[in-house]
Amino acid sequence: MNRKSVHINLSESVHSEFRILAFKNKLSMQEIISSFVTSLVDKDPYLEDLIKKMKEDKKNKDLKKITNTESSDIFDQISSGNPWEKNK
Repeated sequence: MNRKSVHINLSESVHSEFRILAFKNKLSMQEIISSFVTSLVDKDPYLEDLIKKMKEDKKNKDLKKITNTESSDIFDQISSGNPWEKNK
């Protein structure tokens, strides 16, 4: 069986806690990740719900970014002068 590798970046603190969790359970980090991904591909309902939640969270975060950008643009327009005032 051919195997593929996946590389992920974790913050140092998450990596440390994940490593401790794996050690306490006498599992490797690889075993845990591989099992999670296999369960997800096998349509585990809990993990599918988690992915749906992540998707919604990302969508809401992107929407918030757009909203914040638009708010900044509107504020910039207001602070640059009264848009209803006639040019002098």
